[in-house]
Amino acid sequence: MNKFELWKEYESIAMHFNTLLIQLRVRALASITAIATILAYATKISSSPAAQHTILGISLIVLSIIWIAIYIIDIHYYNKLLIGAVQAITDLEEEKEYDENSIKFSSTVKDIVNGKAIFIYPIILFYIIIFLLFFIGGLFLIN
Repeated sequence: MNKFELWKEYESIAMHFNTLLIQLRVRALASITAIATILAYATKISSSPAAQHTILGISLIVLSIIWIAIYIIDIHYYNKLLIGAVQAITDLEEEKEYDENSIKFSSTVKDIVNGKAIFIYPIILFYIIIFLLFFIGGLFLIN
């Protein structure tokens, strides 16, 4: 396999991990929101408004804990796979025997974003915002 074919394979793997991450985030957010909506509707069956608020509040806090678990899987597993795949591509692009006129796509992207930390902060912020909405909402409903 020549270097370009290897590069294309590496890019394919990185794109696969990126797609997995996007699907994880979108599906997790949709699922947790759907569960919260179902719980809000189901609590209307309860006779007392205080009981409705308590049940929904506890449910939102439990969902916020589940959201933390999703965050851990994302950042500490899938995101590391993606970063590793991108690092493998940039290592290949930076090999000395690799032609100077060769593709430098991943190396260029990495240079522009200046390292992997920039990828993490918006993701962490995404998880924090959703967590706070559920957790604070749950605390508010319990009281």
